[in-house]
Amino acid sequence: MFEKAGFVPSRIYRPQGDFALMQCSVPCTPDAVFPAKPYYDKMIPSIDKATQMLDESVLPRCPRCGALLSLNARGDDTFLHTPHLQHQLRLIDWVQQCIDQHKRLVVLEFGVGLRSTPVVVRFPVESMVRQCGKEHGHLVRVNLTESAIPPDLAGVPSPRGMCDFVAALSRACATATADDMAAAEREVAQQRSHLKPGDGQCLCLCSCGNHLEHFDWRNLLEMLR
Repeated sequence: MFEKAGFVPSRIYRPQGDFALMQCSVPCTPDAVFPAKPYYDKMIPSIDKATQMLDESVLPRCPRCGALLSLNARGDDTFLHTPHLQHQLRLIDWVQQCIDQHKRLVVLEFGVGLRSTPVVVRFPVESMVRQCGKEHGHLVRVNLTESAIPPDLAGVPSPRGMCDFVAALSRACATATADDMAAAEREVAQQRSHLKPGDGQCLCLCSCGNHLEHFDWRNLLEMLR
C-alpha cells in the first residue's frame, strides 16, 4: 500500500511483517525468507473453484529444508525479522538525528490500538516524541476508540476514521493561509506550555497505573528482532 502511494521501499519499515514475503515455518535459518508471488502464482490456478480447496501437492515449501512456508507475519517466536532489520536501523538512525539535532518530529499514527501489540508501534512512538521534548515532538493519534495521548506529550487525539482524517488534512493543507499557519503555531505553543512534565503514565485499558518512561523506544525496537 505504501509503495503504491509513492513511498520509497527502502524507507518503509514493516515491524509486523510483509505479506509479499513467505518464510520457513520452522524456521530453518534466520534468512529463510522468500518472495511470495511465485508461490501465489502456482497455487491460485490449483484452487478448486467449487470447494475453494487447494491440493496439498502445491502447498509452498521451504526450498532449504522442505518445511511448509508461512506468511512473513509477526505472530509468535517463529517470525523472521531479518528482512526488516536494515529498515529498522535506518529508522533508528533517522529518529536519533532528529533528537540530537533538535529537529521537529511529527508522528502520524493511524489505527494503532491497545488490545493487540502496542509495544510494536504505539509505545515506541510515544517514547520517540517524548525524547524529542515538548518543543520539538508532536503526536497525531488517529483512532476511532483509543485516541488518548499521554498528558506529558504534545499532540492531537483524533477519534475519527483514517480516510476522513486524511481527506480533512489534505483540504486544510490545500487552503491554509499564512495567517492560518501562524495561528496553528500559537495554538501548539499554548498546548505545550500546559503539558504535565515527567508523567509517562500508561493509558492501557486495564488502568494498571504502570509508567512507561523507562521503556526507551530503542529498547522496544530491539525487542522486535
